[in-house]
Amino acid sequence: IEYNSHTWRLSPSVKLDGEGYFYGSHATNFRVKTAAGIVTVLGTKFNVYNRSSCYKVECYQGKVAVDVGFSEGEKLLNPGQKILANASKKKLRLTSFDLKSQDPNWNRGEFTYENTPFSEVLSELERQFNINIPNKDRYKNLSYTGFFSNKDINIALKTTLAPMGFSYKVSNREIAITPIE
Repeated sequence: IEYNSHTWRLSPSVKLDGEGYFYGSHATNFRVKTAAGIVTVLGTKFNVYNRSSCYKVECYQGKVAVDVGFSEGEKLLNPGQKILANASKKKLRLTSFDLKSQDPNWNRGEFTYENTPFSEVLSELERQFNINIPNKDRYKNLSYTGFFSNKDINIALKTTLAPMGFSYKVSNREIAITPIE
């Protein structure tokens, strides 16, 4: 995340690459800019995810306006609504989510996926546990629906890999994935 302190008063905005959760009092016309789109804050709690070709904005409280470059006009999100966008496929989907929690699961170390390219799940495992999974891009055509927690690497690897039909071996910080025989 980065911002320009010289232009902040005139145009309060941040550039985000990755994921960020924003809450509290925001300046008027506060914007979160990513390579995939711009979120204009009209409320106080929202999450922005921007990695690879996946872009997701979730509104927890208040409202946010989302402008995705390949879509016509801004989309207004109310609490419990989210936008999922894939820039490379130019697909946009507005959906709802359960507001049981007032913040994203990743704030509690929990990562939930629904029909997500498996290579993206493996990339998140790498980030959470400071590991390397070689050749993870060969799994980009597999879809994953499931969950893992960042509390224990072995449990996370088992709960993520076993349902996909894979086992693993750890050598230093490198994880070798192999099909279950």
